[in-house]
Amino acid sequence: MTSELKGKVSKVTFVVQKDLESRWFALQLSITFQDAGASLSMVEMAPGESFPVPAGVMMYKPGGATSEEELKDDPLYIALKKAHLFGGYSVKPFASPERGPAGPMLPLDGYIVYVGQKLP
Repeated sequence: MTSELKGKVSKVTFVVQKDLESRWFALQLSITFQDAGASLSMVEMAPGESFPVPAGVMMYKPGGATSEEELKDDPLYIALKKAHLFGGYSVKPFASPERGPAGPMLPLDGYIVYVGQKLP
């Protein structure tokens, strides 16, 4: 993933479900993004909150995308697909589904990578 992302992804915010597995995986992914040269920030969801769909790793592309077809040339999408980590995308950025607009503000000038539980 590092070589796929190097020089193509400059800013990433991780939104992480607050459980041990999600946190650990987000840490591993963040190292990959750092090695690729991206600047990183992290937002943890409130304890007990989860994503609407247990997808593992989801992404938000700067400017959004309304279909997977729109992502086909996107470097993050390509890297996640090659690594068999792509679990879906978000049309709009969200920090916490339950908090809605009162939740933390996320930067919109970079990618957002959501890391949460996935189906077994």
